[in-house]
Amino acid sequence: MSLKGLVGQTWQDKASVAYRASQTYLAATATYTLFNINNGAVLITALGGRITGAAVGATTIRFSINTIFADAAVVAINGAVGLVFVSTLNVAGTLVHLLGVPLTDALLHSKGFIAGTQPAGPGLIVGNFATATSVVAEMFCVYRKLSPTASVTVA
Repeated sequence: MSLKGLVGQTWQDKASVAYRASQTYLAATATYTLFNINNGAVLITALGGRITGAAVGATTIRFSINTIFADAAVVAINGAVGLVFVSTLNVAGTLVHLLGVPLTDALLHSKGFIAGTQPAGPGLIVGNFATATSVVAEMFCVYRKLSPTASVTVA
């Protein structure tokens, strides 16, 4: 393989991060489109967030990717500022909310979630909030491109 081809393949194989800055999510609003998948397919390897402000009540979240739930059920994310929450990317697994989250088979963490665009537009990564009043958090999505021009962007 030529140097140009090797550099191109290395660039294609790298993990990318889509980051959504801290904001308030209201349970009354219920669903927030967090990220868009554009121009092809991606392999999502991590999806979650970090609490950056005090939660009001036991606010819960459940992620969906192109309308497919990425966890078995809603989980309360009303812990202290600094705690992280991570999707298992597996409809049989339960989203984890702790000081740190080892991604192990015991958590039923998948090897990833492959998704692309939808027929009528971008692929949608959605946070479904419920139960309490509000939570303040930043969100992240770690992914690899499966199509050369694919990307995940903040919605």
